[in-house]
Amino acid sequence: MKKSFLLFTLLVMGIGIPTAQAQSFGGSVAASENVIFAAETSNRVTNGVVYAYTKSGGTWSEAQQLEAPGNDGSEDGFGRSIAVYGNGVMVGAPVQGVVHRFRANRSGRLTAAGTI
Repeated sequence: MKKSFLLFTLLVMGIGIPTAQAQSFGGSVAASENVIFAAETSNRVTNGVVYAYTKSGGTWSEAQQLEAPGNDGSEDGFGRSIAVYGNGVMVGAPVQGVVHRFRANRSGRLTAAGTI
């Protein structure tokens, strides 16, 4: 519990997330050694987004935003669950009934790698 609270505190306070993003930010969070993934799950205004943060020189900063491939603007639940695996991340979209896979390419950028 202490680790989860610390992680949430680091994300919300340490990174300086804009208020508009923070409305449902942190609904699900996953981390590896060098990357933190935090979701802003979809709401009536926006679709779900997963933010990837990396640490450099003691400072966490946003590195990438992940969205469901082929997102048509409808409620998808993207980001309600996140799991880190190997060199990628899986993001649940329960309204669609799928899990999206993203894999890091040679430059470290995450790209869509299919659905389950």
